Amino acid sequence: MSDTRRRVKLYTLNEERQWEDRGTGHVCCSLTDSLRVTGEADGSLLLESTIQPGTAYQKQQDTLIVWSEAENCDLALSFQEKAGCDELWEKICQVQGKDPSVEITQDPGDESEEELAESGHPLELPPCEPSRLEELEELVMSVLPSPVRREKLALALLSLLSIRKLLQLFRANEEAGDRRGLQQLHQIVRGLLLLNKATLLEVMFSDDCIMDVVGCLEYEPALLQPKSHRQFLTETARFREVIPIRDSELRQKIHQTYRVQYIQDIILPTHSVLEDNFLSTLSSFIFFNKVEIVSMLQVSLSPQDTLIVWSEAENCDLALSFQEKAGCDELWEKICQVQGKDPSVEITQDPGDESEEELAESGHPLELPPCEPSRLEELEELVMSVLPSPVRREKLALALLSSGYIRKLLQLFRASEEEGDRRGLQQLHQIVRGLLLLNKATLLEVMFSDDCIMDVVGCLEYEPALLQPKSHRQFLTETARFREVIPIRDSELRQKIHQTYRVQYIQDIILPTHSVLEDNFLSTLSSFLFFNKVEIVSMLQVCV
Repeated sequence: MSDTRRRVKLYTLNEERQWEDRGTGHVCCSLTDSLRVTGEADGSLLLESTIQPGTAYQKQQDTLIVWSEAENCDLALSFQEKAGCDELWEKICQVQGKDPSVEITQDPGDESEEELAESGHPLELPPCEPSRLEELEELVMSVLPSPVRREKLALALLSLLSIRKLLQLFRANEEAGDRRGLQQLHQIVRGLLLLNKATLLEVMFSDDCIMDVVGCLEYEPALLQPKSHRQFLTETARFREVIPIRDSELRQKIHQTYRVQYIQDIILPTHSVLEDNFLSTLSSFIFFNKVEIVSMLQVSLSPQDTLIVWSEAENCDLALSFQEKAGCDELWEKICQVQGKDPSVEITQDPGDESEEELAESGHPLELPPCEPSRLEELEELVMSVLPSPVRREKLALALLSSGYIRKLLQLFRASEEEGDRRGLQQLHQIVRGLLLLNKATLLEVMFSDDCIMDVVGCLEYEPALLQPKSHRQFLTETARFREVIPIRDSELRQKIHQTYRVQYIQDIILPTHSVLEDNFLSTLSSFLFFNKVEIVSMLQVCV
C-alpha cells in the first residue's frame, strides 16, 4: 500500500461534541490486529488500537472510519484516498468476521435479551401510502429508544428505497394540499434524522432528495403556517463563485454542506429538545464535508500575502498574488520608480479618464461638511455628486480617511438611532451606500473592521423606500450561528471568517440587485471577498 493510500488524519470527539484534529500520519494494521497511526512529522505514535470483536466500526463517505473505544471516546480516521480506506475496512471486517460490503460492523448499542432474540428478523414497513402514514410515524418514533430496532429500520428503509418513495409521496401531498399528511411526513423525516445513521443521511442529503427533505421539515404540526425554508435556500441564499470552481463534485459538496448546516442550525429544534447524541452523526457529516471541501480547495488556491492589481485595457483586469510580502514590496517600488510615484501610496494614479476641469482641480483637497445631523443632507449630495468622477471619488476617499470621518459618521448613526431620528437614519443609509460605490479598498478596510461593520449594516437597514427598517443585525447576531466544527484557536483566522461572512451577507442580501448597482461600481467589494477567502483557505491549511 503506497504512502498516500495510508495517509490519514486522526480525530477525537471532545466533551463539546466537536471533532479535534490529533495529527496527520500513516496507518497500518499489525500482525496482532492492532491499528497504529504514526505521526508524519516526527514519527511519534498517535494511535494504537486493537480491533476488538465487539467494537462497532462505521465506514462513512468513502474515506472515513469511525468507532468508539470506550464511553465518551470516539475516534475517526480520515483517509487521503478511498483505496486506503477500503483496504483497512476489509481488514477490520476480516478480523470481526463481517462482510466488507456493510457500512457498520455491528450496532453500537446495548441490546436487551428481547432485542437480541428478534435481531435476526427483518423489520416490516407499512406500504408507502397516504392512509398508512400514521402507522409509519408511530413505527419510527417507537424504534428510537432501541439501537437494534433503529439499525433494522434503517436497513429496511435503504433496501426498499423507501426514502425516495416517501419524498415522492410528499410532493403528491403538497400538490393535493393534504395538510395532515404533510405534518405526518414532517414527524417521519424528523424521526429518520434522529435514527443517527450515516447511510440514511447520505441518501436524504443527496442532490435529488435534500430539497424535499427540507420541504417536509417546513410542515411542523405546531405551526399554523409552514415555514419558507426552500424559498430562502433557492431564492435568497445566492451562491457566488468568487473563486472559480470548475470541479462539479466540489461545487455539489459546497451546496450540500451549506444546506445541511442550514438544516442543523435553522430548521431543527434546539438541543434542549433534541439531545446531541441523537444528532452526532449529523454533526460528523457536516464536519467531514468541510474537511473534504478545504482539501479540495487546496488544489484550486495557492497562499497569498499581498497583491498588485491593474487594468491593461477595458475589461482586462490583472492581479499578481505574491507568496511573500517582500517580493510584492520590491516590485511595487519598481513600478512607482518608473511612474515617478512615492512607494508609500496604494494606488499610483486614478484609473479613470480625467476631464480638463478635473485635472485643474486635482491638486486641491476636497472639503467635507462637519459631521453633524444638520449637515447630513449636504454630505449625502456631496457623495452622490462625486460618483461619476474618478478624480473626485479618489479625493473624497482620501478626505474621509485622513479625518477619521467614517467612525464619526457611525457614531452619529448610533446617536440618531437612539433618538429615533428617522430622516437622519435614511440619509445615513444613502451616504453609507454611496461610500460603498466609491469602490475604494482603503475605505472598505475601515468600514468592514471589527468596530465598524455592524454599524455599517445598521445604516443599510434604513432604506428610504421601506416603511420599516430591516433586521439584518438581528439575523447576523442571533440567527446566524458560527460553529467551530474545526477548532479555531487563531483569533485572526476567526475574525477573518466572521468578517467574510458578514461582507458576503452585505453583498448578497442587503445591497440592491445588479440591475440597479452595476458590477463595475462594486468590483472592489467582490475582490475584497475573493482575497479574504483565499487568505482563509491559506490559514486553514495549517489547521486541517
